[in-house]
Amino acid sequence: MTRPGARASLAAAFLMASSLEARDLWISAPIPKAGAGALAPARITRSKWYTPTPLPRPPFAVIAWGESGVVELASAERFPGPSKAVEPTLIDRTYLRIGRGRPLPLTGAVAGEAVTRLDATYAGVGLATLGVQLRATLVNHEAGAFAARLVELGAEAAIKEREEKRESKKPAKEAGTEGAKTFAAVSDGKPLEDAEWAEIARTPLGLPLELVPDAHPLRLLAGGTLKVILLEGGRPLSGVRVRVAQSPASQGPSAATLGPIAVTDADGAAVVKLDREGPLLLSATTIRRITKADKKRDEATKNADWISASTSLRLDVLTPPKAEPKPTGSPVPARKKPRAGAKKQ
Repeated sequence: MTRPGARASLAAAFLMASSLEARDLWISAPIPKAGAGALAPARITRSKWYTPTPLPRPPFAVIAWGESGVVELASAERFPGPSKAVEPTLIDRTYLRIGRGRPLPLTGAVAGEAVTRLDATYAGVGLATLGVQLRATLVNHEAGAFAARLVELGAEAAIKEREEKRESKKPAKEAGTEGAKTFAAVSDGKPLEDAEWAEIARTPLGLPLELVPDAHPLRLLAGGTLKVILLEGGRPLSGVRVRVAQSPASQGPSAATLGPIAVTDADGAAVVKLDREGPLLLSATTIRRITKADKKRDEATKNADWISASTSLRLDVLTPPKAEPKPTGSPVPARKKPRAGAKKQ
């Protein structure tokens, strides 16, 4: 059976600094050719024609149920600028979860010039959560570059430890892992029942370090706020900076700007302002001294002094609906009811 083609842009991204500048990595998932808010087109199902009843279109993009789509993985110096592909051998795990179902892997990673493409099959209806986790890589830092990185991350404990051990002027070897996720909607053409999607989005996908939105992830409106919770191994993590990068939808990729930095509280929560519509990237990084147990993980951690984990959450902020115009002119006076027994003229 032929399925309608679709391209997506689920994009999640995270920041991982290998020098003084940060690197952004993101994934993109299928977006229907019909555009944001499109419902699944008519198709043959079990030898019978099924045509969706015309419905109010949701404000977010919808993927056709059963669709095989392409997910793109890319990196750049700054989200969402000109990108480069990610080497497929660096991919450790991939995730595609529909609703509360069990996550399944993405398949067939192939690297091009600008992106690495993976295949996704949307075999269910509801909120899709997509994620990627990369293997640890080893980065050699000059003393000044590593000191600047720790300051950027707000890693006060690591800065203090290096000072106490008189390592401030020594180079450092850092083993870093990176993860990213985003969300998409999958529909079979019937009314989308998304009342529980906020609760589903709060369910962790399983990344070692993960940002979880405390709201419906596809109905974010400019001018509002969003609370996210940072989890490490499924537990809230406090005192970590959450960075915000946003690109206005009306401008090109180069328009992305870094917004205010929020810090997670005792419950692992941070609140960010949604200043305008367009792509939004939230990211966080933790770093600590490596342990003997860490060094047994792989070759990268075996030779490292420090270990870090980065994660990101890529979302879209929508334009608020226009307010209904207020009525103008004088109100029409209500007609008085005739009194009982009154004669008609």
